[in-house]
Amino acid sequence: DNILYNFPKSNLTVIPVSIRDIYKTINNISKNNKIICAIGIQNPNLGIPFISIENLIDGTGEVKLKNIIEGTNKDIYYENKNVVLKTLCKQSLNEIITFLNPDKIYPLLKNFIAFLEKSFNLIYENKTKLSLMIHLACALERVLLNDTLVYTDSLNPLDRLYFKVLKEGRLIFKKALSLELPDDE
Repeated sequence: DNILYNFPKSNLTVIPVSIRDIYKTINNISKNNKIICAIGIQNPNLGIPFISIENLIDGTGEVKLKNIIEGTNKDIYYENKNVVLKTLCKQSLNEIITFLNPDKIYPLLKNFIAFLEKSFNLIYENKTKLSLMIHLACALERVLLNDTLVYTDSLNPLDRLYFKVLKEGRLIFKKALSLELPDDE
C-alpha cells in the first residue's frame, strides 16, 4: 500500500490474497476487478505481470509497478532502492523489536552495513542488508535484555578476519547507544 502513495493519480486498490487457494481467489477477484499485476512471494503464473518481494526490497519492484501503471516498458533504475530498504527495515523492526526505536536505530544499522561494505570492499544486495539489519537490531535488543546468545564453535582463520572487522564496527553502537555487543553476538 505504501508504494501506491508514489502514484497519487492512479486509482488502484491493493487486495491481499493468501497463498492458500490463490488461483480460486484471483479468479474470483478478476470477475469484478482488472488485475494489473501480482506482488508476493509466489508467482501465480496466471498470465499477469508478477513483482516479487525481492524486487520490492532491491528497489526494482516500484519501477516495475510504475511501468505497468503507465503502460511503458522503461529500463529499471535503482534510484529508490534505499527508500524501499529503509521503509521495509523500519516496518519490520516495528513488528519485531520492543525497546529500540526503529527510527533512531536505522541510521546506526545503515552505518554499520556501510562500514562492512567498505571494509570488505563489497556491496550487499538490499535483501542481505535487510537481514543483517534485523539480526543486528535483535542482537542489540538482547543486549538490553541481558539475554545474549552464546557461540561455542571455534573460529577458523577467515572467521577471525571477519570477526576483527565486526569488532571494530560494533563501536558504532557503543558510541551512539552505550550498548556493547558481546563477541558471541
